Formats: sequence, structure tokens, C-alpha cells
Amino acid sequence: MFSIQQISNVCVDFFNASLRKILAQELSLAQLSQNLDQLVNQIGVATMTTLLEQADAAIYAAIRPNHQYQVKDHRVRTLTTLWGDVTFSGRIINVRQIHRIIIC
Repeated sequence: MFSIQQISNVCVDFFNASLRKILAQELSLAQLSQNLDQLVNQIGVATMTTLLEQADAAIYAAIRPNHQYQVKDHRVRTLTTLWGDVTFSGRIINVRQIHRIIIC
């Protein structure tokens, strides 16, 4: 899990390191572009992972007070996104009141 502050710190570190390398003529614009693409992809994957796991926790918390659910299983799933593969864990919940299964 990560926080918005961590994203900010990583971006500042990336910017500072890249600027030092450009000024020292150790980094071309093509290399900078590739490095930036990798950074954006990593941030995208981390953000999606956190959002999906927090959504799962919020759904569970919303139905928990009613006690009209049954946690059937915890599963790890992987989604392929533009940023790369996003792997997250979620609950499979059977909500008795409405007779359907919610898979996060």
C-alpha cells in the first residue's frame, strides 16, 4: 500500500536525478522519455492496486453491520491495464439479502 505523499516523493526524486544526469550529459531525451514512461506505468499500477483493494474493503465495511453476508473466499486477481498487470486481493462475498455474489 502506498500514499499520495509517496508518489510525490518518488516524482521529486525522479525529477532531481534526471536533471542531474541531463546536466552531466549522462542522459539523452530518448532515455528520459523511456524512464518517464516506466515511472508513470509503475505509479499507475500502484494506484490501481490500492484503489481496488480499498474498494473491496469499503464494500465489506458497508455490508458488515447488517451481518447479511458470507465471505466465501479471498482471491488474488490480475488485471491487464495500459500501465501493466495489476495484481490485487479481494473478497468473494455472498450477500444473502439480495441473493447475489459480489466479486471484487
